[in-house]
Amino acid sequence: MNAILPNLLSDEIPLPSPKEQNEIRRISDPPECRTIPKPILVETTGSIRFFGYKAEKCFQHFHYIYNLTRNCKSRVEEFQNIKDTSNIMSKGVVIKLGIVGKFTDDNLNLVSKFKGKRKLSEDNQIWQATPLLCFQNDLSLELALSMLSKESACHRILIKSDTDCDELNGEDDHIIVVNQNKERIQEIITTCLEEPLHQILQQLKESLKTETPTRNVSRLIDEIEDISKQMILQKHKDTNVVSVETSVGTKCIVPEDVKTYLFRMPDVLSFGIWRNATFKVFVTKDTDEKYLMEHLMKINQSFFEKYHLEIEKSRLVEKWTMKQGDGVLHTLPDKDRNFYEGTLGGFVSKNENEKMIYALTCNHVFPSTHQSAYALVSHNYAEIGKCVFTTREKSCDFAAIKIKDSIINKCDLAFRREDGKKTIAKVYTESLKNVHFVHKIGAETGVTNGRVVSDEYYNKIINAENQDFVFLVEGTNDIFSTGGDSGSLVFTRPKTAAQNFVYVVGMVYGSDLELRDTDEDDTSTSIEGVNISGAIHATEGENLSSCYRIDTALELFKKNQDEEFEVSFKDDLSSTSSQSSNSDDSNEEISL
Repeated sequence: MNAILPNLLSDEIPLPSPKEQNEIRRISDPPECRTIPKPILVETTGSIRFFGYKAEKCFQHFHYIYNLTRNCKSRVEEFQNIKDTSNIMSKGVVIKLGIVGKFTDDNLNLVSKFKGKRKLSEDNQIWQATPLLCFQNDLSLELALSMLSKESACHRILIKSDTDCDELNGEDDHIIVVNQNKERIQEIITTCLEEPLHQILQQLKESLKTETPTRNVSRLIDEIEDISKQMILQKHKDTNVVSVETSVGTKCIVPEDVKTYLFRMPDVLSFGIWRNATFKVFVTKDTDEKYLMEHLMKINQSFFEKYHLEIEKSRLVEKWTMKQGDGVLHTLPDKDRNFYEGTLGGFVSKNENEKMIYALTCNHVFPSTHQSAYALVSHNYAEIGKCVFTTREKSCDFAAIKIKDSIINKCDLAFRREDGKKTIAKVYTESLKNVHFVHKIGAETGVTNGRVVSDEYYNKIINAENQDFVFLVEGTNDIFSTGGDSGSLVFTRPKTAAQNFVYVVGMVYGSDLELRDTDEDDTSTSIEGVNISGAIHATEGENLSSCYRIDTALELFKKNQDEEFEVSFKDDLSSTSSQSSNSDDSNEEISL
């Protein structure tokens, strides 16, 4: 099979066709910018100066999407048995930007807080998209446009000096015009850089469509579509879709009449929304599918016109994530070094007293208050605090450990992203409908990536009286979580160029959910009152992880304490944390 990745090492930059360029401009222009056609002016000479920027440092959203695409491409090629090593996406790339005309240090700081390198090493892997910029400064608008218009580049961007975006008439090649807004400039550049990634993903998707339809093929296509949705390019394109930052809150999508009916039906085991397109109902083997489907359609026809109804005679079985490994324990290991543990998901501080630190973990590891919590401190197990709150309300599986004063200085309270960088953490309170990629850092499996496959899932087997929903995550490369990962905080990246914070959306509490025939026995054991259900491996099993919303759990924690009790993740307490992954605006020089 022929390789489909464009040549990343080539100095030749493939240009989109005029039709493609027109389409790109229509979908990517932000509201405060205008697309200005090329004017007919007297020629003005100008030289282009190029600067190299390390993508990992300077264009973090592009770097994030690049890695998602790189990993996905690797899995597609492995699936299709492609062994062409000539088109491998390197681990890191350098962004090459051209500037025409005069510019200042303040101008360059609008592009990145880091100084670009004028000389690039031959070993640098240069990304194929090279946008061309022009800072208007003291030039007339017409002169600046003229300097840009006669240069060839995949994208041409004029950064104006004033606050107005004048518009000229014409139908020629287009130039993107933006005011001196650092966030908007970085977002536009990122959009330009992500276009080749979008093309790579579309080629991967088309190649998969030629394969025999299987669950693996479907998963890879879904992953490609989710990566595309995470792009800033797609953010502007989807004008009719609510973005992850502005989506409506945590209100249930499933209508009350549908929920009430399904909770009354004894043959219904669980149900939920799948990939924002399908409503799945899992039932027992003897269920009359036709009867159930007809009644559901009658109850709420408009809902099922939007969500395709599927009824499956199978069930998802939960296995509590409790296994040996680094994490947080409620008892010390026995003489044979056996113990049960979960994951210390992260730390929150009391807003009025930052020395009041709480570790967040799961209820099924700490089912009672006043239990001591133990963890490895300086290579030895030590008591780190006591459980002050634990709950199973509202589908949560949450516990909070008050950290001992003597242990606080041995705790790293910062929140980390999936790449290990410290960042600001914000509690996400909106709908998960447009949250696609999520990440977690667990005690057993470490960093894993996943996709939300059901943003609203109800499980009657666990507790038929509890009508609150959870969400399900599927790992992109392998499993998202396993035994020992309970308590891991689930977070997502925002659709911003700066990438200086993450949204914490939930917590892992169950793993290894797999489709199982409904008449098979549930092999389970019990440890101190906690059901540990063993999963039966099935062909192409889903390997899903159960997660609940962290904002709901923190609200229950607050109500349990007192009306004025408020907690926040460490970097939530200040909007200018020095430990943020992108908190310094100084024009720092970096090595390529």
